[in-house]
Amino acid sequence: MERKELRGNKASYQIQTRLGVGGFGQTWKATIISIEESDHWLVEPGPPQDSLVVVKWANLRPQYSADENRRFLQDVNSAINSELAALNLLGSLKCVARVYDYGHINLTLSDGSPQAAIFLVEEFLDGTRFDNHLMINFGFDLVDACTFTGIGDSDIFLWYAAMLSNAIRDIHHRGVIHGDIWPENIMVMGQDDLRFFDLGASAFRDTSFLRPQFLDKQRSDSYCAPERRLGERHGRRSDIYSLGGLFYYMATGKEPPAPIPDIDQLKNSVVSGIESANRQLFISNCGVADVIARCLRYNKDQRIRDADALLNELRLFSFPDSRGNAQDHTVQDCVNCLLRVSLP
Repeated sequence: MERKELRGNKASYQIQTRLGVGGFGQTWKATIISIEESDHWLVEPGPPQDSLVVVKWANLRPQYSADENRRFLQDVNSAINSELAALNLLGSLKCVARVYDYGHINLTLSDGSPQAAIFLVEEFLDGTRFDNHLMINFGFDLVDACTFTGIGDSDIFLWYAAMLSNAIRDIHHRGVIHGDIWPENIMVMGQDDLRFFDLGASAFRDTSFLRPQFLDKQRSDSYCAPERRLGERHGRRSDIYSLGGLFYYMATGKEPPAPIPDIDQLKNSVVSGIESANRQLFISNCGVADVIARCLRYNKDQRIRDADALLNELRLFSFPDSRGNAQDHTVQDCVNCLLRVSLP
């Protein structure tokens, strides 16, 4: 893409370098080159001129017709418009990247005609992406490579899980659903400072699920709740499912398992996954596996109901007497532990 200028409702932006591209959208680093004094940022106070920001918009699907892509972008625009009003509710939260502005960019369809797509302007976070943070701090070196197989210390695991759950609780208490939680959408800015971003951009993904022909296989699909994959509207429990997938990644270094309708099979899958990848965590606190399994339940009505309840679960399994010695725990012991604990 050539360097170009985009004009939003509040400011104009000079596109610089591409930060990433996936099956649903693309993200660019940009600089604010001018600000309209007559309009307002979505979240006040806004950034000053010359600040770095992140600009993102939906991807076209080159393998599909111009009419299909036109309908897709129209659906995305409608979904984003419905979410913009909610995003200013998050302006006071430290745990999220602020969405400051939006505008329209003309994308060229395969028949040569232009189609307007909404772009979002988000706070630029100069930190370390969560998956890289875990690799740096908890990974280990192999021959010419580094690998991450999970956080071994259950106290540290629960500390991260509580921070993430607290952030999602605060977002939900503002009446907003994140909708796109996975390791690459979290930035570590410093100790005790985790930031969620891509709020609002989940509209790209939701529209794709409503039009299955636009779906491309992408890693972050693994973190999406089953109801979202079926094109249903997402809610708080969809974010709880995604948090469960994130916790599974923190415990194993692997993507969460595909949705499993049978509760007992799901529990066994989570337990065996943690036991094989990260035995140190597995033997120290089987409650970790229990929390993950109940976040990942296929039926949303059977999941942990919200972030407040999830925090209570994490506190329950943080108690020292919830642990055992390494020689005391087998796979079957932890499966039995899981089967005994039920949601209220």
